[in-house]
Parts: sequence; structure tokens; C-alpha cells
Amino acid sequence: MVGNSQFSRVKQWALIGMALLVISLPSVASAKAGQATKKTNSEKKAEKRALKFGRRLQSLAQLGKNFSQIKKKPTQPVVYPEKVPVRLVHIQNMIEQGQLMMRAMPASFPVRGRISSVFGPRRHPRSQDYRIHSGIDIVAAFGAPVTATADGRVVFSGDRAGYGKVIVLDHGYGYQTVYAHCSRLLVPVGVRIVRGQIISHVGKSGHATGTHLHYEVRKNGQPI
Repeated sequence: MVGNSQFSRVKQWALIGMALLVISLPSVASAKAGQATKKTNSEKKAEKRALKFGRRLQSLAQLGKNFSQIKKKPTQPVVYPEKVPVRLVHIQNMIEQGQLMMRAMPASFPVRGRISSVFGPRRHPRSQDYRIHSGIDIVAAFGAPVTATADGRVVFSGDRAGYGKVIVLDHGYGYQTVYAHCSRLLVPVGVRIVRGQIISHVGKSGHATGTHLHYEVRKNGQPI
């Protein structure tokens, strides 16, 4: 903002410009009355430059005067529409829900070992007939720790025909995981589980022909 001192300085330069205009004009003091004074081209150019310079300085002086009259307004708080906070809360909820969903998706290996049988049709090791194998078999050392592959809640912990000692976790969103043929179960029904938590140990209970973990992922009750 141009202050009063700056405004006075610009005004002084305007006066100097006007003085230059007068100086640049040819002297007529010695001219006779009624005798026209002839201007040279250089005099005409000097007069034109001085006049232009003076007008610019006058404009700057007026501009400084206008600025000096402007009063600074207090800073006004930014007012957001009422819908903005609601949308931010909605976005935050979506992010948190997405994080919970990612934690609930089975996305890790339950035990270190070798996969001996995959999902799909196969010859049953006992009956020798072909049927769908509803999970994968992972060969591991007897007593090896079995961990949850996603956050969830224990909905079954006990013995089940064929599966032997088995744990079933419900992860929400229609997903469940099954850990069968265990030697020891570590968590009871109703307990909340986090991904990576040890829930049992590898064994060969049920119809298992060797030490391994039978692992299933189910979506809406159907093995996938």
C-alpha cells in the first residue's frame, strides 16, 4: 500500500515532470510580438516526451492517493457449506470401513510348510473315490503353530467328523476360514482374533493320513 510519504514523493516527481515540459519549450522572450516561433524536430520530440512523462507521474500520484484511502478490512473466517463436514465424515467412514475390510480378507499363509494337495477334484486318500477337495493341505511339522489369516471371531472350536480338531473363524463380509486336523486348539468360541495370532498347532486328527493342516476359505458358506 502506498503511504503518505510515498504519495508526496510521487507528487513531487509529477511537478518535476511538468517543469521539464516547460523547460523543453522554446523560449519566446526574445521573439518579436506577432512573430511565430518555429520548433525544430528535436524540440517537438522533447516536448512530447516531457508531456507524456508528466502525465504518467500524475496518474501515479492519483493512484497513490486512492490507495492511501483504502482501509484494511479485518480477516473474515472462511465459512464452509454445511454439507462439507458431513462429506468429510462420510469419506473418513469409508476409509475406516475399507481398512477393516482389508483386515478381514484372508490374505496370508496359516503355517509354514509344503502344499501337498490343492483345491479341486482329487482321489480321496481313504475311500479312493474322486471328490472335490474343499481346501488345501499343507504339510508341516507336528505341533507347528497355526496362525489366523485374517481378523475375525471364533465361531467353532472343537472336534468335527472327518476334520478332527478344527477351528472356524468368521471374518465378516461372508468370509470364513477353516483350520482342520489340528493337534491342539488354543482359542475358545466367541474370542476375537487378529491376523497372525496363533490359534492352534498342526496335527493329524480326524481322517488325516499324515501330519498336515487342512485349510479352507469359504464365501457365504461355499468353499472357494
